[in-house]
Amino acid sequence: HRKIGEEIDFGPFHLPMDENDHIWALILNLNITSNPPGFRMGVPDEVMYTFKLETDNHTQTAWMWAGDGRKIPVVLAVVVEMDRLIEQYTGQKAHLP
Repeated sequence: HRKIGEEIDFGPFHLPMDENDHIWALILNLNITSNPPGFRMGVPDEVMYTFKLETDNHTQTAWMWAGDGRKIPVVLAVVVEMDRLIEQYTGQKAHLP
């Protein structure tokens, strides 16, 4: 079982330009500041998605319960694509969606 705040590091990997452009287009479409945080109580063993974008002097973070995120098409698109990329480039299953 994972614990609150626990992160999984899948290590660094480089994407070809077309896949890099695609995932960034999905991330920018996510509009991280407009998605509401998950204020409800989670169900047992429910995952919380945390999206964090960092620049040199600013960090934006949004979080939501996975069950809620899967109902929002732009969130689901990012999660599904990240899951696919992690497995393709690391050989590890992330089990994100």
